Amino acid sequence: MIEALRLLREQIAGAASAHLLEERTRTFKERAGALEPFTVQERDRLAGRLPGRSGRGRALTPAFHVDEHGPSHIRGRCTFSRHHLGGNWVVHGGVIPLTFEDVLGRPTPAARTAHLRVDYRLLTPIGQEDPGGGRERAGAGTQAPADRAMDHGAP
Repeated sequence: MIEALRLLREQIAGAASAHLLEERTRTFKERAGALEPFTVQERDRLAGRLPGRSGRGRALTPAFHVDEHGPSHIRGRCTFSRHHLGGNWVVHGGVIPLTFEDVLGRPTPAARTAHLRVDYRLLTPIGQEDPGGGRERAGAGTQAPADRAMDHGAP
């Protein structure tokens, strides 16, 4: 369902017909209403808790496909879609920290981010696979600082 929702967002982001989107809104609201009886408490939800699924089953974040992971590192790739478009066919700047936050939290799920600084050195294009990952630096548990990088276009 999450993959279908991502595809739907991609198509909406590229649609040029306001009339069509308005017409489809009724259908979307009906479908959303049909899911209402299946709503559960946060601790019982599946979104974000499906490690074998793209984006762990969470629609908010871009799908990050894990290639390698360990107790203090993770490496994988993601492709940003038109849904993440900021302008001039590059990723919106706010999506970058969201992706960092999601990926850095994977090796240590109990961790909470106290500070996140993003250096925007290179533009991240839409529609191209971006390798990236994160690693914990010297420290212990949730107090450990971490590094995260997206390597698109890096020399």
